[in-house]
Amino acid sequence: MTYIVTRLPNEPIAIAGFDLPLTDHLNDIAAWNNYCVRMVDQFGAPLFRIINLDIPNIDFCDLLLFIDDQHERRPGSITDPAMRTVVIGQHPFIELGVKRLHDELGVDVPIMRTLEDALRYARAEIKKLRRE
Repeated sequence: MTYIVTRLPNEPIAIAGFDLPLTDHLNDIAAWNNYCVRMVDQFGAPLFRIINLDIPNIDFCDLLLFIDDQHERRPGSITDPAMRTVVIGQHPFIELGVKRLHDELGVDVPIMRTLEDALRYARAEIKKLRRE
């Protein structure tokens, strides 16, 4: 398997890490999206998807491939209203990729420095949604 998903028990949160380069694993994006759709079907929306990009060998081409795939607006993708995506990472390319997602698809993706920050953010958002 070229991606690893951890689903947190009793929380609508999934954490994923992907093998790079994505050019070698393009089917993983669709598999991840399908997995997320099944989670929403089972546990309800929204699902907070934390994608760990805190890796040293990230390439801008990988981000462009991911963003281009999102233009298809498939169920489970970053544009699916049932999904809330959070990214972990500090590489400058991540900021550029997130800006491009916003500019091209109107999707806002928060960037967190650590997994702990991402979990804290997701849990706070879940609490807000439950109060509404």
